[in-house]
Amino acid sequence: MARLDCKDIDSSPNIKKDELINSYFNTAECKEETLGIEEMRKSINTVQEPAGEATPSYWQTEISNARRQAQEALEGQQAAEKERELIRAEYEAVLDRCGELQAELSQLRAEQNQEKQQQQERLQAQISLLEHEKASMQLAAKHREEKFSRAVQKRDEAERERGEALEEMYSVMDRCDELKQKLRVAQTYLPEAVP
Repeated sequence: MARLDCKDIDSSPNIKKDELINSYFNTAECKEETLGIEEMRKSINTVQEPAGEATPSYWQTEISNARRQAQEALEGQQAAEKERELIRAEYEAVLDRCGELQAELSQLRAEQNQEKQQQQERLQAQISLLEHEKASMQLAAKHREEKFSRAVQKRDEAERERGEALEEMYSVMDRCDELKQKLRVAQTYLPEAVP
């Protein structure tokens, strides 16, 4: 089939759906649109044949609507991906801070004597609880990753997932801050270690 140009659409009264679609995807304009092409193809292929005779303007309108819907879906997907990367970066920052607190606890153990053992055990229990919450967050993050792969175009779902992740992240950050404060208090007020 010969390639059709956009200028031929209005002058060709018997253009078929497949011909018009192939014509569009062979245009220079289409080739410049490197994002969302597959989504646009899927959207256009869902266009139903009309009950009566289809006119070129009918297919132009349907393809225009399909392009707009595909662009909106692509923008939603990109926004969801960006939000997911932000959440992942914030989550990794929390994990790094937890690691720093664990390092501080290890240093405190080396400097303290036998009288501080009970307090160290209490701090270790808090660290264990934090580790449990971290594992739960990792599992939840894995589930969210799988969910994103199935619904990247649903921006409303991405917003809800982001809210849940932020709430969990801030909760862990609060716990980290509390633990840091307790470590400072322990270093300030407990007696010096016996050599």
